[in-house]
Amino acid sequence: MASSSPDSPTRPAAGAIFLSYAREDADAARRIADALRGFGVEVWFDQSELRGGDAWDQKIRNQIKTCALFLPIVSAQTQARTEGYFRREWLLAVDRTRDMASGLAFIVPVVIDDTRESDAAVPEEFMRYQWTRLAQGVPSPQFLDQVKRLLESPRNAASSTRVGVAPMASSAAPKKNSPWPGAAVAAVVIAGVVAFVVLRPTEKTPSPATAAAIKSAASTASNARQLAAKAWALWEKQDDATRDDWALADQLCQQAVGLDPTDGDVAAAQAQMSLAFIIFGFDASAARYEAARTQAERAVRLAPDSNEAQFALANYYRRQTTTRDEGVRILRQLVERLPTDKRVLRTLASGLRGQKEYQESLIYSDRANALPGGDPIALFGKEEALRLLDREAEGENAIDQALAVRPTPAGYLKKLLYVLHYRGDLDEARALIEKLPAPSLLEDWGAAYAFQVWLWRREPEKVIAMANAVPKEYLEKGVFSGPKAYYTGLARQLTGNTAAAHTDWQAARQVVEQRLKAQPNSIELLGWRALLLAALDERTEGEQALHVYEQLVITSGTPEAHFSDLVRIKAALGHTDEAIDIIISSETRRWPVLRYDPAFDSLRKDPRFAAWLKAPEPIK
Repeated sequence: MASSSPDSPTRPAAGAIFLSYAREDADAARRIADALRGFGVEVWFDQSELRGGDAWDQKIRNQIKTCALFLPIVSAQTQARTEGYFRREWLLAVDRTRDMASGLAFIVPVVIDDTRESDAAVPEEFMRYQWTRLAQGVPSPQFLDQVKRLLESPRNAASSTRVGVAPMASSAAPKKNSPWPGAAVAAVVIAGVVAFVVLRPTEKTPSPATAAAIKSAASTASNARQLAAKAWALWEKQDDATRDDWALADQLCQQAVGLDPTDGDVAAAQAQMSLAFIIFGFDASAARYEAARTQAERAVRLAPDSNEAQFALANYYRRQTTTRDEGVRILRQLVERLPTDKRVLRTLASGLRGQKEYQESLIYSDRANALPGGDPIALFGKEEALRLLDREAEGENAIDQALAVRPTPAGYLKKLLYVLHYRGDLDEARALIEKLPAPSLLEDWGAAYAFQVWLWRREPEKVIAMANAVPKEYLEKGVFSGPKAYYTGLARQLTGNTAAAHTDWQAARQVVEQRLKAQPNSIELLGWRALLLAALDERTEGEQALHVYEQLVITSGTPEAHFSDLVRIKAALGHTDEAIDIIISSETRRWPVLRYDPAFDSLRKDPRFAAWLKAPEPIK
């Protein structure tokens, strides 16, 4: 749908460009309009919805009749719409060419996605002109230069074309499923617009000095977006990204913001990379949360209509209990505007899981995966929803589908959840651990799983050897969140070296106590404190710590989530009957962890527990 600029004169000025587009392509049309205006070109385009009526229709007809160039935007959206006012505009433009001299440049079809010319549902006359491709509507400098030449001398510029329009360098299309629209393009963005308008508001043709300033600003803005695009490429690694990857992404965004502090999309990328530290378990500190919040809010202030800015804010909101619903609301709106953006679809699915809307979450995970190329990341989200719906076989199948498309360390680790914790297949678990590259085993998630596999297989020496290479003292991701030295203590205990085990547990206790200073009410840390005091035979303090932990579990609202930890503490303190009572009364399954984890060795010696383990699973 086309519209006029709010400040357009009653009679359009000579040399103006008319942008014709379907309303679904308004963002792409805006990018083209902003860039052209930045180079002193008048464009008839408005973001607002125009109302119908005879006066409005006549205004559009007059603009098409008097504009210098007509730019129809062709896309999957125009393909999908068999009717629309933009199609009337296209025919009006074709009608005008019938009165024009041969070889005069007028119609400049612009394709903003993968739509092929041969398949395009456009007037036949469009095929007589040279088409231009601008991925997501991001103009290249070559395109802008060529438009200026067409305006200055339409006949000369058209002389070398098939009929009407000189060849225009197309902006390189981004990689398929690229997370940054037009990331590969050296785009002219808002900084160039502002520089031109502020410095020379009435100048139709920039002076050499002004043109140089615009070119410099455009180059700076383009470089900023290229840096942000590199950060987004790291984002797509998701669970396979290392701590160093996120540090690099953060650094790239800092540099991008430094180059162009006025670009809302760049600010949004910085907010998303800060969120990555939280989402993927590398830094969940209050300072990191605050950075993500302030960066997302700044992006929205800079570009309130930017999809990227809204996406960053929604991604932050959906991770907070008090703002989760608002985050999901924004994400629903973004899905309507960006129905083929896998990032937005899978993030909405994640937000819905946070609302415990697991069934609806599956819809958006499937939509993302149904897009060209599939989406293993969306399949991982689907697995989580299926697991929470107790549909474990389907969940494991989703992991297998993702691995078939893209076998990655993250996929193997997700598969381990089923192999180790659901099925208890220690041989298959070992095979999966051995597939993981060394760097993955040094990260929290891989290290935690490897420790468990080797302990459950009663190979403690491998735990001790591997732990020396793991850099962090407190692991914060995956199936285990706690001090590394707890595992090495268990391993040393299996070797019979009780003194060394106590040394490790004492070190683990110090790590927990230090973290408790910053998070004194953390139920996780208080549970660890009680368990480590029990492991160290400090019974009096251990009993007191257990009492505090039990009260927190009861009032947590999700006591079942803490039963396994409560059982560990009671078993370590010698409360065998109480620990077994909790397991049996909770009607829990006979999980492999209860069969193999050394922490439950004392329970497995009890005849009542041994009999319970041998009994068949209750029918649900």
